[in-house]
Amino acid sequence: MNKTLSLAAILMAAVLACQFTFAEDPKNQPDRNPADPSAQPAGERQPGTAQDKDQMFIRGAASSGLYEVQLAQLAQERVQSDEIKRLAKRVQDDHTQLNEQLNQIAQSKKWEVPKQLNEVHQAMLSHMQKLQGKDFERNYIYGQFADHIKGVLKFRDASEECQDPQLKQFAAGALPKLQAHLQEFQKAAGWNGAEARPASSTERGTGTGTGAPGTGRPQDPPSGPGTGTERK
Repeated sequence: MNKTLSLAAILMAAVLACQFTFAEDPKNQPDRNPADPSAQPAGERQPGTAQDKDQMFIRGAASSGLYEVQLAQLAQERVQSDEIKRLAKRVQDDHTQLNEQLNQIAQSKKWEVPKQLNEVHQAMLSHMQKLQGKDFERNYIYGQFADHIKGVLKFRDASEECQDPQLKQFAAGALPKLQAHLQEFQKAAGWNGAEARPASSTERGTGTGTGAPGTGRPQDPPSGPGTGTERK
């Protein structure tokens, strides 16, 4: 029971840590193209417009993608489990491909996208760089489980709500990869949606929790305040 509560607490903390990763960070906004209406400063257009949401998705997805690649590279150096190393390599490859696709879309429309991590992602990466061994591996698995819940929900919404057709198509095409990552990290965490498996299984990356069906709507994480899974 204590291990179940411990994992639930870690997951909630991890989701809280990343709940602003897709938010607009005014200190880390890219240069804007004045010819692009969606790139106008917020004060010059009505907030919450479709164009504004598209731009927020681009900024969030770009920073998140860079973070996933850099963290996956670090994980391959520090995790002990060969299984998790292989999963980290898969995450690196998939997000590198997604980053390239997003950049191609942005270039075709003369949109600027972040070329570096925003402050939230940089803080998360800096924290992980301080960890070693089993501490790193556990935090990597739990953090990626939480991050991919958030990512699947955000990309699902973007695939339905983005105004730009290419962005909608990009988000829809990315969903199967993100869902697959989520299922693998859920399995590694030993989380079956109801209770946690023993910590020893988590450390080895051999948990056997059931994955969320490939619908873009993953199983709910532990309930409670601050889960960070509400739709924006």
